[in-house]
Order: sequence, then C-alpha cells, then structure tokens
Amino acid sequence: MGTPCIWACASLLHVPRDDLSEVMRRLADHLVSAGALYASFKIGDGERQEAARHFTDMTEEPFAALLDECPSLRQVETWRTEDRRPDRKDDLWLNALMRKT
Repeated sequence: MGTPCIWACASLLHVPRDDLSEVMRRLADHLVSAGALYASFKIGDGERQEAARHFTDMTEEPFAALLDECPSLRQVETWRTEDRRPDRKDDLWLNALMRKT
C-alpha cells in the first residue's frame, strides 16, 4: 500500500486567494507524515470571474509565497503543462507536488 495523498487537480483554483492558504493547511491536516498533495492552477496573475466561476491563477513565485503560509507543506516539484483539450491548446497549467513535513 502506498502513501496516502490528495489529488486536487484543477479544483483549488476555484478557491479565493485570501482563503487558499487556510484550505491548503486543512488539507495538510488530513495527510499522514510525508503524505503527498498535488494541485494545479491555470498560469496567470491574480483572480478573475469567468461564467460565474471564480479562478485564482498562479505562477511559480506566488505559489512559493502561498507555501510560505503553509508551514506543514514543502514543495517537491512544480512544472508547467499545456492543456490537453484540443480547443484549449493555448492554456498553460502550473502543476505542484507537495509533501507534508
């Protein structure tokens, strides 16, 4: 059996930035020591509303600052990917893998 993890693919990006560190701390509370948390955000700066949905966009620097607010999580790796949907080829994603300390 592997280490338990949380897969938050394209979900935390709907949390307002002011609430995001608290949400991530709560998620970390549910991880065992060395448990993994994966999250992805659309590449960009700031927050926006689109079709009545909230988006918090990220780049590497704001994400690192967010992790500074979550002392029980440490960054393992971040990487960028293109959207896999044919009609969204221009959309880029920031992917982040973290571990509970």
